[in-house]
Amino acid sequence: MENDLTIKQICSIIGKSNTSVYRLIKGGKLPAYSTGEGGQRVWKVKREDLEGYLGHKLEQPEKQVENISEDRLTTLFQKVIWEQSTALVQPMEQMAIYRCGELENEVKHLIAEKEVLLQEIQELKGALNVWKTQEQERVNKWWKFW
Repeated sequence: MENDLTIKQICSIIGKSNTSVYRLIKGGKLPAYSTGEGGQRVWKVKREDLEGYLGHKLEQPEKQVENISEDRLTTLFQKVIWEQSTALVQPMEQMAIYRCGELENEVKHLIAEKEVLLQEIQELKGALNVWKTQEQERVNKWWKFW
């Protein structure tokens, strides 16, 4: 179907008018079929059938560039850029999420370690108070002795 040619394309290739091409089709010299594209009847000819009629192979047609509106072109560029940026950013995003998880675990560990250190500080303060009390009692005994 992609190699099938419209009447307009055939006219351009063989250098004849629409009427002449339709006469070839009607006369059976050029096999064709009709399709309903866009609500209209369109006649098409298979590339091989036109090559058989002409007696030689046709050159591959150059791809025609259709006129694209500036808005459509902008939309297409934005879509391509979005897809490319997504492909580039996604691995970085996944790495950032992984690192956030590692950092969250590190924060939890540090909080637990802080709690242990605060508890040790309280225990050391208690031990210091006991030592101060014992030292004060020792000093008081010494003064009583003199």
